[in-house]
Amino acid sequence: MDDFNPENIPNDEIEKFLKNHDRFMEENSAAMDCIRERRFADALELLSAAADRGNVLAVVDLGLAYYRGVHGNPDLKTAIFYLESAAAQGAVSAVNILSQIYFDDSHDYYNQDKGLAFLRYAAHKGDSNAMLDLGKRLYEGDKVNQSLADAIKWWGRAANNGDSRGYTNLGRIYLYGLGVEIDLPYAAGLLEKAALAGNPEGQFHLGLMYEAGYGVEQDYDQSVNLFRLAAWQGHIQAFEKMAAAYEFGRGVDIDYEVAQDWCRKAIESGSVKAKTSLGSLIGRGLGCPEDRIESMRLYLEAADEGDVTAAYNAGVRLVNGDGIERDIGRGVAYLEYAADHGDDEAAQVLVDLKAHFSRQNGSLDS
Repeated sequence: MDDFNPENIPNDEIEKFLKNHDRFMEENSAAMDCIRERRFADALELLSAAADRGNVLAVVDLGLAYYRGVHGNPDLKTAIFYLESAAAQGAVSAVNILSQIYFDDSHDYYNQDKGLAFLRYAAHKGDSNAMLDLGKRLYEGDKVNQSLADAIKWWGRAANNGDSRGYTNLGRIYLYGLGVEIDLPYAAGLLEKAALAGNPEGQFHLGLMYEAGYGVEQDYDQSVNLFRLAAWQGHIQAFEKMAAAYEFGRGVDIDYEVAQDWCRKAIESGSVKAKTSLGSLIGRGLGCPEDRIESMRLYLEAADEGDVTAAYNAGVRLVNGDGIERDIGRGVAYLEYAADHGDDEAAQVLVDLKAHFSRQNGSLDS
């Protein structure tokens, strides 16, 4: 299909695909289970068999599998073959995936004009992922002419199409004034729609509003409920907020052991900030016996991964020899990092250290 053009896809093929979409999904459930279990060879075998039986969604999934390289290295030639075949049979989502391939300038198939044409086609045909991606590219000016108005339009269409991510994207720009005037009531309304639809990002940002009383009446009960809903869906920052809620008693009773549990969930999901929080709890003996050595280990890990608060804590502890052998030079390096990244307390400690060493004739051994 060297001359494949999505504009030539018959509308009746699209309608036929949509009519059979749910049946196709049900038929592919076993293959999706294999992918989740990382049994990729079994998944490809099941999808190939389904595709041979006329399951167009299986053809899409085969294209996606070869694009992502689930069998090994990505095979774009094979991916394009399957995706164009699926698109010709009415799968608009395949056109959107093709647009991502053509937008990627890391390989020989890169074609920006083709990527944009395919993306616009998929968005106009009602593919929510395409609407969201087109909105994002228009908002950021990523390989398209930047247009905030058009970005808002496409995110709005995605929302009207039933995709809660559209409400979340719009809610965030009005909440934080990202290219638009801040409109807190409007942001809260949009984020509430996203939250009610189960969107974890919408739940998290609406939770932030209730926690701070920003645009809404402060309500810790509401905020922690929203953070919990987002956390149940794996939202890392929501894990962090749940830990803080139990540490400080925001909407729940203080429970340091539960706070530590939430910290560990966040750490397992990749949170650096949670290492600092857990280090603080352990170092103060909150929810466990005090352990300054383990606390310091966590601070150093988080500081080496860029956490400013951890760098400050590690710096002070190194200077004082608290939970670790005293090392003023290393401690100063961590404090300088924290100060350079806006930590005023770190900057003041450095001033105090300099004054101390000056009084001691510059001897770092004092």
